[in-house]
Amino acid sequence: DALLRLGYHGLVGASRRSFLGTVRAESETAARLPGSLAVAAHCWAHGVEIVRVHDVRETTALFRVLDAYGIERCVLAGESLGSLTCLLAALRDPSRFLGLVLVDGMPAATPEGVAALANGSRADFPATVDWFVDACVPEPDADHIRLWGRQILLRADPECAARILEVHANAGAVPDLTAVNLPTLLVHGELDAIVPIQVAEAVAT
Repeated sequence: DALLRLGYHGLVGASRRSFLGTVRAESETAARLPGSLAVAAHCWAHGVEIVRVHDVRETTALFRVLDAYGIERCVLAGESLGSLTCLLAALRDPSRFLGLVLVDGMPAATPEGVAALANGSRADFPATVDWFVDACVPEPDADHIRLWGRQILLRADPECAARILEVHANAGAVPDLTAVNLPTLLVHGELDAIVPIQVAEAVAT
């Protein structure tokens, strides 16, 4: 609240974070969705403009939370496969959103495309996380970002991580990008080997 009163714009990325597990005694990352939505709604009610979310199937729940708190319009942000959630929500009801922020966004997923990550998560989660982070952020001056990424990802339960990937892929949702007419900010690493920069360029055009 203090930062917003000073005139700063607000962005909160509390989705599935560990403090939600502590509050609700939930050890599994996937079980933190209710708390994630509650925090998102609270932030919107207090003037935060952008809330980062993950889940595809819970898009309906997102709209219900917005409705419950009387939030008519907002900016929706998503990272990686969270971008798919944003695009599906925007296509479903564009009047509810002022714009989108897509960070290293993957606008669709297939079972084949996520198989290596899902299988690796089950077989050797730490090694898979190391490979994934290095592939996402290979820039030589980004050690701090890679450290941050590993710290976040290694908090997850390996099976939950695999299932999240598979749920996204098995949903089979492929949004019609040409039908997205909202102002959209794309943030993407040029050397990202998981979601190549060409994907962001395709989304932009």
